[in-house]
Amino acid sequence: MERCEQLGLERVVAIIAPNNAASKKILSNNVLFPEKLCEIDGLPGEILAKEL
Repeated sequence: MERCEQLGLERVVAIIAPNNAASKKILSNNVLFPEKLCEIDGLPGEILAKEL
């Protein structure tokens, strides 16, 4: 997250498989918040994001 701020990014977005508990835990620890459950290219996906 520090590197993202150094690069001047305003927002960080991650897309994961909704049943991937390990990825969700890592992203949640970095304060990314769930935004949307949806289908991405025919597969289930979950979008998490954080405004910087």
